[in-house]
Amino acid sequence: EHAETYAHKISIYKPANLLPESYYQLGVGFSFGYENKENFIRTWRPFFSSDLSYTNSYGFGLSVEGGIGGSLFGSDNLYLDFHLFNGFKGIRTTGWIIESGYKRWF
Repeated sequence: EHAETYAHKISIYKPANLLPESYYQLGVGFSFGYENKENFIRTWRPFFSSDLSYTNSYGFGLSVEGGIGGSLFGSDNLYLDFHLFNGFKGIRTTGWIIESGYKRWF
């Protein structure tokens, strides 16, 4: 049963059970170089992450992400990122994301 909270008092919707009582999730991951993704560095360097997860609802999931980041004009950072995932963190879907970002420090 849900505890009464302020959000429940003002919502017109009945609280839902989002996770069953027997739900659990485990995971392990490895990453390196993420300071190269969004921080100022002078040279271009790679970053990488790989994660494996398991939930009792959906089984195993995998996520692999990698890219490169570095300075373009001086006091800035540009990164390009590629991310593939399959059933990761309890979501029953497969997908990919291509992302880029740019920051400039003054």
